Amino acid sequence: MSESKTTLPFRGAGPVVQSVAGGHNPLACVALAPAVPLIQNGQLRGLGLTSAKRFSTVPGVPTMAEQGIAGQESTTMQAFLAPAKTPKPIVDLLHREMIKVVKSPGMEERFTTLGFTPIGNSPAESAAQIQTELARWAKVIGEAHIAKM
Repeated sequence: MSESKTTLPFRGAGPVVQSVAGGHNPLACVALAPAVPLIQNGQLRGLGLTSAKRFSTVPGVPTMAEQGIAGQESTTMQAFLAPAKTPKPIVDLLHREMIKVVKSPGMEERFTTLGFTPIGNSPAESAAQIQTELARWAKVIGEAHIAKM
């Protein structure tokens, strides 16, 4: 029996989530944020999270590891970026101000509601995380023989 694969391109997670909720597609793998409200109101059923732990906004959705599928941890990283040659004093100022916003009670609660965990890494920590993710996904792409499109 041959395996059939169909790729359905969408312009973002919102349309994908709506397509699944409307019964047009049987499932999707998307960032949690656009799916949270639909999972909470019963329009979607969350099958598994690729995070290391469950999210309080959708406590009934187990992690992949909890379901016996280890090594699938992957999160949607959000980062503030500036041009590479931005002077350090400006980067430091931007970082300080962004941390104030990210860590403010209203924003922290909003991020959590959407399924994000606000961290507030330093610019150096963020750069290191980006490098780690690039290496990780380059390996996945190479092992899966995914060609550039």
